[in-house]
Amino acid sequence: MASIKYNDEELNYFRVCKVTTHIIPDGLRKVFKQEWNTRYQATHGQWQDTSKNGMDFYGMESPKNKKIKPRELSIMKNGNTNEWDCTCLFYGILYSNSIKPTLNVKKSVDELRKFRNEVFAHTKDGKLKEADFKTSIDKVITSFTDLKLDTTEIEEIKNETSFPTEELEDIKKQLEKKKKRNEEPRPFCVLPAKPSHETVSRLNEVDQINEEMERLRNAKNNEVTVVYLSGNPGCGKSEVARQIGERFFDEKSTEMNFVMTVNASTIDTLLQSYVEFADRVKCDKDF
Repeated sequence: MASIKYNDEELNYFRVCKVTTHIIPDGLRKVFKQEWNTRYQATHGQWQDTSKNGMDFYGMESPKNKKIKPRELSIMKNGNTNEWDCTCLFYGILYSNSIKPTLNVKKSVDELRKFRNEVFAHTKDGKLKEADFKTSIDKVITSFTDLKLDTTEIEEIKNETSFPTEELEDIKKQLEKKKKRNEEPRPFCVLPAKPSHETVSRLNEVDQINEEMERLRNAKNNEVTVVYLSGNPGCGKSEVARQIGERFFDEKSTEMNFVMTVNASTIDTLLQSYVEFADRVKCDKDF
């Protein structure tokens, strides 16, 4: 089978991918360790990618951050920065409780984050014009220079005229992984928990409320509609809501639909519910 031929704009995008998946993470690891050592080497020891390092970092994170970033922190508390992806590294440097970077470091790292999101993650057709490629790479070089990181490899990628096949295949694999992470969301149904006591089917109420929801959707096309359930404590509002959600999801199982329960007990539980919802519908956390 003949090998695929890529044009210059496609190769420019592959070069960006190489910078994003290989060089930027390595640079961010150096920055994170420098920032940590500057602050905590005397009290917690030098960062050496140990489990103790990870637990020290994790222990400094607030309960709020632990609720908002459970995926990232579950990875980061192992302490091995070689296993941290860009999302973890950006979080550790820019948003964690323990690392409060100077304005210069923050600005330069945030420029790298924007490059990753705007040029790498959100380029839809996998192509990049020569002028856009040079401009984007120059921004990375500037950020690396400001962070006192070696720019030799980036300069080589910027100026190279050919792309080794083996490297190209490796980058294509990285892109496939990225596509899987960003794949279209699948239908899901997250219902309120069933109560511990016995419940009964509320067919009449569910039918009436479903009819009202359908009427509102038809009357307010492409608008957000809200239906409120009211009643005395203990009358079964949560159970009715659970049965409504279940009915809605089952009846529209052939469509792309979602049922999500939001826990509004406290501000923290409400925020966590929206974080989980965003994760389920594949929202990009860094955008």
